[in-house]
Amino acid sequence: MNFNENSFVNQNKCARFGFAIVYKLQGTDALDNEKIKSESDFHILVIDDDNAIRDCITYALSLEGFKVHGATHGQAGLEFIHQMKDKALPIDLIFLDLMMPKMNGWEFLANASQDAFLKDTKIILITAAGNIQPTEGLTAVLNKPFELDALIEIAKKHTLNSSTHLKPPTKDAVAAL
Repeated sequence: MNFNENSFVNQNKCARFGFAIVYKLQGTDALDNEKIKSESDFHILVIDDDNAIRDCITYALSLEGFKVHGATHGQAGLEFIHQMKDKALPIDLIFLDLMMPKMNGWEFLANASQDAFLKDTKIILITAAGNIQPTEGLTAVLNKPFELDALIEIAKKHTLNSSTHLKPPTKDAVAAL
């Protein structure tokens, strides 16, 4: 993972100037990251033009076992989604920044709402713009700065606990046990 001189991951912290987020590695061996990643079937896409923020979110979620992908702006995010569609691999959750070059978050949402491949995908807006309420196409809004624990909790809530992924067993399946 590449971090520029304005960011660092050290002593369980990831920070960039005034945007500081703290993530405590609770018994997770960061060196065993590949094993953790392979244990998850959930794909998360992080779309943010700030390399340090995108890398920090990607790193923290990958430590939790998610398969995490990054894009630098909305257009790059759409291109990645089309690659996943070609492989028939769903994107389960998108963390989307609002203010980005080339294609901002609102433009991305307008395009994504037209794509049937994304109909079950949860989209979380991450923004420093403040006072934005979830609208059609958005599952939630997470205001910057935020604690990584809150981001991880949202990721788990909208993947592991999602009814689109974890369906209760049928009566016949339970009876067979």
